Amino acid sequence: MKKILFFSTVTGASFSGSERLWYSTALNLLDRTDIRVAVCAQAWSPVPDHHHKLRQAGADLFLYDRRSKPSLLQRAARFAGERTGIARLESWQRAALRFAPDLVVVSQGWWPECAAHYRFLSSFSCPKTYVTHAASEFRWFDEKTAAKARRLLQDSPAIFFVSEANRSLVELQLVQRLHNARIVKNPIQGSLTPYPPAENGRYCLACVGRYHVQAKGQDILIRILAKDAWRARPLTIRLYGSGKDESLMRRWCDMFNLSSIEITGYEENIERIYEHCHGLILPSRHEGLPISALEAMRCGRIVIATKVGTEEVVKDGETGFLAGGPSVPCVEEALERAWAERAAWHEMGKNASDYFAQLYQGCNPVSDFAAALLALT
Repeated sequence: MKKILFFSTVTGASFSGSERLWYSTALNLLDRTDIRVAVCAQAWSPVPDHHHKLRQAGADLFLYDRRSKPSLLQRAARFAGERTGIARLESWQRAALRFAPDLVVVSQGWWPECAAHYRFLSSFSCPKTYVTHAASEFRWFDEKTAAKARRLLQDSPAIFFVSEANRSLVELQLVQRLHNARIVKNPIQGSLTPYPPAENGRYCLACVGRYHVQAKGQDILIRILAKDAWRARPLTIRLYGSGKDESLMRRWCDMFNLSSIEITGYEENIERIYEHCHGLILPSRHEGLPISALEAMRCGRIVIATKVGTEEVVKDGETGFLAGGPSVPCVEEALERAWAERAAWHEMGKNASDYFAQLYQGCNPVSDFAAALLALT
């Protein structure tokens, strides 16, 4: 019986877009009788639904907590391990090692989170593969961190990225070509959704993503719509999501007396979003390849976005509008072009849906990734 261990490094949210691929693949593999699956992931209270479902399906869960501060004893042990070179593994790490996997799959929400777990990952004698969901030009690393990442990746049979932009940026930051790199697709929700009328001539754009200004750039939209020129236009932007910056964004809207920005909260049903919205706008500062962009395309909506992997799926002027960078002038320029073509949004959304179908033709992201992992064992 083959044994596969999934290790998620995500600690900022109980479940995010970068969790979908490994989680869905783990459930896929658990349907087989010849495979055992274990998962290392951040512990949460209350226990999230996907942890319940993994346990019910038969997975072993080894949970850790990186959100609370370590005790004085834990800090002392960590310091001693760093000084002596003999690191004491934590209980969840020892349990994962006893599982004795044939393959470790490390899912990184951000590159290079694997380096922070260097000692743990180096303790496995089996092959390790890595999936990187986001990298950023705004986050560069010292040589010590890059060296750890290089050592981890050098013996990996395959390294997965969600976009070519991700891969090329990681190679630049590593100063190393990754000849075993592969591009993997995320599973995408949604379906073609009827285009809503512009009630009283008013248009609505969705901005879908967690409330994390540093990454998602919602502040850019607030600053644009606070300008007199945009206040006069019949445009509403709805911010869908949840996260630590919600109160900050609400205070900004109050400060600018801004009613054209609506902080809507999290909506699980993608079609429900686009029953009311005519398109998607993403001012992200860094991403991998935004799942929300592909969801919007699948639903038949235009995408207005910064070039954070989106340039690989959005055709500027045909299925959406691309901004040169994550800044007010660049995003406003793309939004201005989009606004001038708003009468064509419906037709462009149809083009986006057709192009999504081409991109995913013959592709089942979960079963394809499961097959790729099994081939590495």
